[in-house]
Amino acid sequence: MKTIVLIGTSHTYQRADKQCPPGGAQAFQRFLAEACFQYGIQTVAEEMNEQALEEVARKESIPQQVANDLSLKHRFCDPNRAQRAHLGIQTDNQIEVDRFCDPTISQDEVARRKRESLMRRELYWLDRLRTVPESEWPILFICGADHVKSFPTILEERGVIVEHIADDWSP
Repeated sequence: MKTIVLIGTSHTYQRADKQCPPGGAQAFQRFLAEACFQYGIQTVAEEMNEQALEEVARKESIPQQVANDLSLKHRFCDPNRAQRAHLGIQTDNQIEVDRFCDPTISQDEVARRKRESLMRRELYWLDRLRTVPESEWPILFICGADHVKSFPTILEERGVIVEHIADDWSP
């Protein structure tokens, strides 16, 4: 059976960006490494893409470093801006701006658009994970804390076992 070990957190820890508290990135790195050993992880995957790292002047994410340090596979799963535009995925902020510019858009419509974009994005992650060979499972998947309720549902509906070990990890 395919298993994903799920960790929700802030992208600040994934990227070790300027908002990351002192020692936060190192603590996250240790937490991920321990999870890899505990669950026999073969691949580390994450809600992240190269473009997002470049924007904060990082060459690697913390999960990517852990995968490299442990000689595990690594996979970015989040679409970049061009891919999001092509897939019709909007951020919550983009949807709110649309409503601001067009007051005829109801709050119900805003909520529907947000749910739809979230689902499209998570289905994109699923497509990225489907291409991981059987020999490279189980997978440790790191995502924003706002996905820890919805993404497991998508995975479980498709027969993936989800071990949920952190809703919103912080040191």
